[in-house]
Amino acid sequence: MKNYLRNIFKKFKILNFIRNIYNLIFKEGYIYQKFQRYFLTINLRSQIALIEKKIINLFFFQSKNFFKLKINKDNIHYNQLNNEGVTKPFCLDSVDINKENFFNYFKNQKIFYDKNPENKFYLKDKEESLEIGYFDNKDTANCPYIFDVVNDPYLVETLSTFFGCPYKLDYISAWWSFKNSSTEPRERTQYFHRDLDNFNFVKLFLYLTDVDDLSGPHQYIKFSHKKKIEKIISTKVVDFKRIKENVDNKDIYTFKGKAGSLLLENTFGLHRAKAPKNNDRLMMVMTFSLVKTPYSPKKPFLKFESIKSQTSKYNKFINKNYIVNH
Repeated sequence: MKNYLRNIFKKFKILNFIRNIYNLIFKEGYIYQKFQRYFLTINLRSQIALIEKKIINLFFFQSKNFFKLKINKDNIHYNQLNNEGVTKPFCLDSVDINKENFFNYFKNQKIFYDKNPENKFYLKDKEESLEIGYFDNKDTANCPYIFDVVNDPYLVETLSTFFGCPYKLDYISAWWSFKNSSTEPRERTQYFHRDLDNFNFVKLFLYLTDVDDLSGPHQYIKFSHKKKIEKIISTKVVDFKRIKENVDNKDIYTFKGKAGSLLLENTFGLHRAKAPKNNDRLMMVMTFSLVKTPYSPKKPFLKFESIKSQTSKYNKFINKNYIVNH
């Protein structure tokens, strides 16, 4: 009997070992992340991205039909995103009716400096020298009605058409960029750079304050998701002075707009945020992807019944990284 039980426990240990290896390679995404960063040729990345979409459709066949039915190749923002790497600004109904709720929620949440995330404080207590104040990702995810945006029908149509297969919300982040008198960028994100999150991902940038030329507008170099402009493609920041001769000025898109304005962007293309000079900027970013990145929650932590929502049209697959009991 003892030998029998010992053998059972041995089997369980083996099963646990196999499960841990699987999680390390696939579920947590570490190996995937290392792997995809070696492929820096744009054409090769595009080919692998297509293969990845086919694999996702194969493995998630049951979910495939929902997304397939949403595809609309006449969707104007899909075409802008696909062709230029970035859409023109637009608004969603789910944002328009809730943008004041979003702003008031974040105005009353604590922020932190990225090099000291344990020390959180309210806006009124921030130091004058602080340039960027980040919100805890769990606080951001608990913002009322935020998942109405994630599941907005028009957004689902646009992203379903772009990806052509089941996709998920990977992570949500939000932060304040505070006005400062610095003549040179101090933050990495204020230099042009590329994101190498994975082979298939899109980011939604949403302004929660009015943003003009002096409020730190986001910028994107159109077509750079399909065209190499810098000498070497990497995650390192790019000195614009070194590449400006390779860039047509009309292709430098500056995103300005009222609170509630948003756009979609393939941030493998070159992008940056200008430093705000006259006004503080509050912005939220949602990342959607096919394969989970390390920035995504380790496991879902929101209960569906506790989410404040004005719609019941939530897709389980889209929200699976964040919502349990759905």
